[in-house]
Amino acid sequence: FEGALRAGLSGAVYGSASDLRARGLVVYVGSAYTWGMDTKTRRWSLRVTPAQDTIVRRVLKATGMSLNEYVVGCAVAAAADDLADRRVFAVSPQVWEELQEMLDRPSAAKPRIAALLAEPSILDSG
Repeated sequence: FEGALRAGLSGAVYGSASDLRARGLVVYVGSAYTWGMDTKTRRWSLRVTPAQDTIVRRVLKATGMSLNEYVVGCAVAAAADDLADRRVFAVSPQVWEELQEMLDRPSAAKPRIAALLAEPSILDSG
């Protein structure tokens, strides 16, 4: 678990939402969030300005993506990032105990970091 913690699997997770999803760790409150090939049954209707339409169509031409692929992909990625602060990570009781044991350990001395922090900062020079 310790290696996993260093990789960003604790409650304080850093990294992009897509990285976290790729690790299969993200759980939303109430249900697991999965990325499968579900049948598309919902429809969105959007209005855009001519300028917005032009720039999106330029991206579609450059990437070869469909309008649906691009809009849904960008919307879902943005939504996942917006929800990043509200995520709940589910771990087994064994993993939770391992984490608690790691947090209860005494801190280790880090002489190189202590020496670095003892040096004057460039912000201190005036």
